[in-house]
This record gives sequence, structure tokens and C-alpha cells, in this order.
Amino acid sequence: MRKVFISIVSLLIFVGLVLGTSSEAASKKLNLTISKGVTYYGEISNGKPHGQGTMKWGDTKTYSGGWINGKRSGYGKFVVTDMSEAYPEDENLWDNVRTITYKGYWKNDQKNGNGILINHVDAHHSGNQEDSIQSGVFKNNLFVSGSELSSSSNNYYGFSVKMNNKEVKAQTSRDELNNAVYYTGEPNYFDMDFLETVMIGATPNVEFIEKDSKGNTIKVQYSYIQENEHGAFSIRKERYLNDKLVLEVTSDAEVENGNFLNEIAVKLKPYNNEFNKLFKLYKDQWE
Repeated sequence: MRKVFISIVSLLIFVGLVLGTSSEAASKKLNLTISKGVTYYGEISNGKPHGQGTMKWGDTKTYSGGWINGKRSGYGKFVVTDMSEAYPEDENLWDNVRTITYKGYWKNDQKNGNGILINHVDAHHSGNQEDSIQSGVFKNNLFVSGSELSSSSNNYYGFSVKMNNKEVKAQTSRDELNNAVYYTGEPNYFDMDFLETVMIGATPNVEFIEKDSKGNTIKVQYSYIQENEHGAFSIRKERYLNDKLVLEVTSDAEVENGNFLNEIAVKLKPYNNEFNKLFKLYKDQWE
């Protein structure tokens, strides 16, 4: 019996030593050359990135975060510098450089889980450069649900929220938002509540899309129509069933405009916090 006890104790000590050695090997940070121009510094197991570490693909890509068996897994930050459309403005400055940043969760080398994807063009000239922010859930590198803001240098902002088989889209412009600042006295439109801008007419196009219990796609669209140079406008409401127009109504009085605006506000309210978060994120990034 004593021999059996000693054998069990010896086995437990051996297992403990093996596990301790393995854990120590995985936590030790080392330099590793993956291929030409691709380097890694971090934790390694069986000759592969495993644990926490940073991989660089030349000067264009960097990933810092979790790894499992040589694949990005867990939380990490991936930054890509795209010079494909860039050109030198002078000796020390490049124009039209695109930077793509993803901060969030990975599985098997792909974006999987909650994250934020930021796509930004650093342009010093006038043009039509598109920026975007996607915040929500990704699956196999695809954005599947959450909120999105896109902007272009020709002054437009586009918002959308996708969740629970519903999608909301809204579009506005810097000029309209600046008018909202003028009317409200706010320091800038990024500090305004999104619904507030809608109620004073700063969001000219809004869409609500959802699936009914039978799988039909229902879309309700509101469009602002400028009547004259003095700011008078009407609102057109259109309802589509599976992309077929089934209802079209245009307001022709200020009271009807107010009714439509209230209708839009009620439908937008569940998504208002998401729109406000996106605007704050945009302001923190580029303004």
C-alpha cells in the first residue's frame, strides 16, 4: 500500500513539473521569423504563436493580441496601412493613405465576436474619401449586427443599425447639422442628441426595414423635399412590400410635417443611443 501511495505522489509531482514547464515555455516571450518580412514577438508553444504576442507584416500590417496554435484568437488589435491609392504630397508627407483598424475578438484567424472596425482615409485635398465605423458583432470577418456610421468628404453622414431582423438607415449632411447647431445654440452637432436633429429637420432621409412573420420585407422610407430657398419643406412617406411601392403620401402643411417628424422620432427612439455613440466615436477619431 505504501508503494502505491509513493507511486501516486511521484506521478503527481511529475505531472506538475511537466505542466509547469509547459506553462513557463508558453509564457516566455521570444522573437520568431515566420517568413520573409513577417516577424513575431511574444509567447510561443510548439514553435507557433500561442498566448499573447505581436506579429508584423512589413510596415503595412500589425496585430497585437491573443493567439492559439499560430492563429489569431481571443481579443486583439489589427491595423492595416493601405498605400495602394496614396501618393507623395511632398518629401515628408503622403496623401490619401487609408488606415483600417479592428479592435475586438478573433477565432481561427478571423474576426468573430464583438468588435469595432474603423476605416479612415487621411486626405489633405478635397475629394470623395469614404470613412466608416462598424461597431457590433462580426462572424467570419463579416459585420452581421450592430451599428454603422459612414461619412464622405462631400459632406454626407450615413447611419445604420442592424439587429433582430430589423434595420434602420438615416442620412444627413454637415450643412443640415450646422443649421441644427444654429437653431439650438449647441456648441457643435456632435454634442447634440440625434433625435433632436431629426425633429428640427436635419436628417433628410430615414428608412426602416424589417421582416414580418411571413418573411416579407417591409420598408418605410421618409424623404425631405426642399420647397424653396427659404427653408420650407415637405416630407414624403413611402411604404414598400418586397420592394414594391404600396403607399405614397406627401405632407403639404406644417402640421403634417410635424406629424411625420413625430412618427419618425417614435420609430427611431429605440436606436437613438446607438446613433449617439457612433457620433461620439466619430468625433473622438477625427474631429
